[in-house]
Amino acid sequence: MDDNGHGTDMSGIVVGDGTGGTQTGVAPGAKIMALKALASDGTWQQGDVWNAIQYAVENGADIINLSIGWKRSQNPD
Repeated sequence: MDDNGHGTDMSGIVVGDGTGGTQTGVAPGAKIMALKALASDGTWQQGDVWNAIQYAVENGADIINLSIGWKRSQNPD
């Protein structure tokens, strides 16, 4: 459930096929593996992001897009 709207927007940019308007995504034949790692207000915990990445890799994702900010000061592990 995309309760923030950002994931739906990104999905359309990637796989939109133009049937809902005049724009087509950059890879309209691709498949989306939708994963939720952020809260509805856009906040997140580092472990949740890593778990989503691990799940995607283990389940055959070829490309992963994380449209999130990650401040260097958070020192990701």
